[in-house]
Amino acid sequence: MRLSILVPVLAGCAAPSATPPTPDSGAHLRLVLDDVTLPTSPEDAAAAARDFNGDGILDNVIGDVIASLMSVGDSLDDAGVRDLIGAGRVPSVLDVFGSGELVGLAYLDTPSESTSVLRATADGAGGFATHDVEAVSLAVLVPVLPGADPIPMQLDYAALALSPAAAGGFDVTLQGLVEPEPLFAAACTGMFQMIAADPGAYAELFKVLDTDHDGMISSGECSAYVHGLLAPDVIGPDHANYTSLGIAMHVLTPPSVPPAVPR
Repeated sequence: MRLSILVPVLAGCAAPSATPPTPDSGAHLRLVLDDVTLPTSPEDAAAAARDFNGDGILDNVIGDVIASLMSVGDSLDDAGVRDLIGAGRVPSVLDVFGSGELVGLAYLDTPSESTSVLRATADGAGGFATHDVEAVSLAVLVPVLPGADPIPMQLDYAALALSPAAAGGFDVTLQGLVEPEPLFAAACTGMFQMIAADPGAYAELFKVLDTDHDGMISSGECSAYVHGLLAPDVIGPDHANYTSLGIAMHVLTPPSVPPAVPR
């Protein structure tokens, strides 16, 4: 996954205004993603989770499902994730821009497409975090399944946090509410690709999905299975149903990445 982040060199601690900076304002620095840390346990999923609806329960259905897949070997390991990153299979970009305490964050699934700008604040220790979950339009590509394309997830609400990593770069936590129906379709596409890439390894999964035992998996059979895994768990501020996501990433500054160009 190739994620780029533009991080400002902030000067001073001016009082934040209600309006976030625009993508052509302030200082910029571009970073690229060099790892996506998929959860391997419920504890990992909880560490990236968020209580989206204020009921006292941490929400991260997608993280929980990935952790379950990890436990049975049906998810990419770290080497597999890094292979996809190195191949440039996830061209995502995150811009951070501004010149004061208040900064703007914009996550893009490709460098050329526009997206929502989230309002964030510098924490005084070199990191940045959004104030709360904000309405957005974010398309995020997440590498999950072996032999398959990264799964696109459309977020309508999101929060982002960046903190300096001990080894350099930034640790990033992305939390959001994902539109369920496109997620189900994308997950099925990934599962079909995974099975086709190595039928012998996923013969048992094929049997589980082939509920009518006709030797084929229909889109309906897969959709019903995926719906059971990724069923919506949060009602969003717009009163629609969403599936929760929390995931950890790491970004750094490679010398070959050109400076950002204002859009």
